[in-house]
Amino acid sequence: MPRSKVKYSPIDRIIEYNAEQWGLFKNIRNFAKNIASPLQKADFQYLIYGSVARGDINPLSDLDIVILNKLSSFKIEFALEKADLQIIGKQIVQATPGDAIKGHLFLPNSVTISFFMTNMNDIALDFYRFGGAIDKIGLQNDARVPGITKSLTLIIPNQSGHREMSLIGNEALARKLMVVQPKIITIRKRVLLRRDKTGRTGVFLKKDLSLNQNFEEELKKIADTNVIVRRRLMK
Repeated sequence: MPRSKVKYSPIDRIIEYNAEQWGLFKNIRNFAKNIASPLQKADFQYLIYGSVARGDINPLSDLDIVILNKLSSFKIEFALEKADLQIIGKQIVQATPGDAIKGHLFLPNSVTISFFMTNMNDIALDFYRFGGAIDKIGLQNDARVPGITKSLTLIIPNQSGHREMSLIGNEALARKLMVVQPKIITIRKRVLLRRDKTGRTGVFLKKDLSLNQNFEEELKKIADTNVIVRRRLMK
């Protein structure tokens, strides 16, 4: 999707959804349920986060899912392949040296399923809550939750659509609505404001894998030559 620009001007407005928008929401949520079904059958804990969790979707919205159990990549790939879900890409990512290392599995139609390859740090879950996140119960109940977009816009769902306002100046309200630590607000603001000015945020580690490469084997190879990654694996 095109990169969202930060909205610096104060905003506070109600967006009412028409029948087409509600129909789009229903279709994408049904699609999300189909993708999540094999994860539930395998008893994986997961969150769906971003616009699909908040409800402010558009035809180009990505579907982002994170698995919270620390599992081998084989188990996850097996569950997806058993459900005839095609994996079209693999990637190992570590945003900063202090962050957990994650694997990304890319599926058709802009679906990304992420999983943790190292232990989560203390704000890992807050990262997803920041953008808005629902679990399997929320997905089943078609819940919509507050969250913050990459343009630093706070989205608050309501019966007719949603209310939106700039995060800047409304940080306390955002923390209360999403029940996150203050530092995740500070960190994400800093990262997204820097991205807005420079066009990029920078990632400490990003390695694309071929479909026949194993996540754990490739991460071990990286750790053999990268002391920071090696230390992270030992935590």
